Amino acid sequence: MAYVPGDAAVGTTSAYSTIAAALPVSAVVEPDADGDGYGDETQDCLAHPGTHGPCDFTAPVAKFTSGPTRTTKHIAKYTFTSDEPGSTFECRLQGKGVTQISVKTFQPCTSPKKFKKLAVGTYKVYVRATDAVGNVGAPVKQKLVVEKPKPH
Repeated sequence: MAYVPGDAAVGTTSAYSTIAAALPVSAVVEPDADGDGYGDETQDCLAHPGTHGPCDFTAPVAKFTSGPTRTTKHIAKYTFTSDEPGSTFECRLQGKGVTQISVKTFQPCTSPKKFKKLAVGTYKVYVRATDAVGNVGAPVKQKLVVEKPKPH
């Protein structure tokens, strides 16, 4: 084989060929800023080195599709979705009476999500989505007011 001596500069194309010139090969040198041995543009975003595809840096956007803003019940059920199919979700409930860490901090959840044993008061329900490559979207918020039932 014959080769071009020295390191090629990023963005240049170098030609390599066998002595018999039967197998011409051409390669574009790509930056490798993190030094992992895989080009930054084609492989750093992928789970399996050696495959090519575009990098995804776009976070998914979650959206509530149903759920109350006011209720006299002590339970509230919310449904939500994401603009990226296959996303997973995390939910959080914030309010004066919320003391359980399992609802006070973001925790994995699925749609629909029920919050039970809600005391009278004002709450904020949050949901955020994470896509298949790990991009975490900004949380979306829904206000919830649990009121005392009116006497009959």
